[in-house]
Amino acid sequence: MKKFVGIILVASLIITGCTKSEENKTEKNTDNAEETSNSKVTESSKSTSSEKSLVALEEKQKEIKGNTEAEKVSLAFENNKPIEEKQGDYSVRVNGYQYLKLENFSSDFRIPFGDQTKEGGVLLLSVTYKNSSKEKVYMGPGFSMSVVGYPSSISDKKGLLTESVSSMIYEQKYVLEAESDISGYLALAIAPEAMEKITKEGQAVLELPGLYKSDNLKLEDAVLKPVKKQISLTKDNKEQPENREGDFYQDKTTAEFMGKKTMIINNTSQKSDSFDNINVSLEGYQIVSFEPNEDLKSRFSNFESGVILATFKLKITNNGDDPVNVDSTSGTLTIGKTVKMMNENMLEVRDEEIENVGKGQSGTKYIVFAFDKESYEKLYKDQEFQFGVSIKNTDFKQIISTRDISFNFSN
Repeated sequence: MKKFVGIILVASLIITGCTKSEENKTEKNTDNAEETSNSKVTESSKSTSSEKSLVALEEKQKEIKGNTEAEKVSLAFENNKPIEEKQGDYSVRVNGYQYLKLENFSSDFRIPFGDQTKEGGVLLLSVTYKNSSKEKVYMGPGFSMSVVGYPSSISDKKGLLTESVSSMIYEQKYVLEAESDISGYLALAIAPEAMEKITKEGQAVLELPGLYKSDNLKLEDAVLKPVKKQISLTKDNKEQPENREGDFYQDKTTAEFMGKKTMIINNTSQKSDSFDNINVSLEGYQIVSFEPNEDLKSRFSNFESGVILATFKLKITNNGDDPVNVDSTSGTLTIGKTVKMMNENMLEVRDEEIENVGKGQSGTKYIVFAFDKESYEKLYKDQEFQFGVSIKNTDFKQIISTRDISFNFSN
């Protein structure tokens, strides 16, 4: 392995482009699942509501069995803890969900289940959209699921349920009226190949839809942004998944559940510096060992011995008259005054809300650097580090360079 000492090093990832019936025998497993998200999760304490939801889900099981003419429907996993995404007067909520397994069903459903009728999976969701504001909003598409190692997105399949919440939304022309809500059910069809991956991983990522001010459903018009939630689908994985909000910084590897992180250093000490009416606060940094998901390993093939990530949390406050594009902030990491690395923007979350930060406003940005594991452990971890910050205005002109603001530290 090449060791880069006494030279200028630019660490760069090669990241490539990233979807006849007999007596019902229902086998129940009532283990609860816990989930994680890249935003605030709210859990209901009203057990009666959860119980009603589960009773209704059991009725929907029978409906799916009848509609598919399945010989058998069994319950593989069940979660009765609500998952809610909320912002002000708006919320989207999963009241509960069940992972079902179907056997020997009608040929009418062979295509969504991998062009066969022997076995298939269904994610049955009870969901609610709520608008407590005085204005109508528009419901966006969502409740799709992705599974590590399975290339296709998994979505609801028409016909599994007699009436799904998707058809209800369509009938309402995607409008959620002021001070109203809509509740219903969705059934996502899971092919055997995806079921195998679920058995291996024990979990999946469910995308909750957004709510919008306009029917164009553009992100800038979102009053509630779509978000991804990690959900458990096997009893062996009923404990909370690896990436917990509050544990790991929200870079892209965390926000998009790209793999498993193991904390090495979690430094929460704060430092601050100012230049030209802009204040930059380093609110902490994390150094983690990162194991990418199976389907993403090729993107990190340059890191032969493994991947170490260093993520820095910056809060940038604009005290000047001209707006600042905080989202375009970049950085350099100098190690021992001889090795210099550029940040990996492909591993950073883009946030349109901080592209135009006006006077008196602030924005938070996470800056990420990547190391080969062996190089970090043998050459870098005991060195002095200097983190330099580069900031641009809304015309992408540099207004602060890494020479103007930098932070020194050692581990």
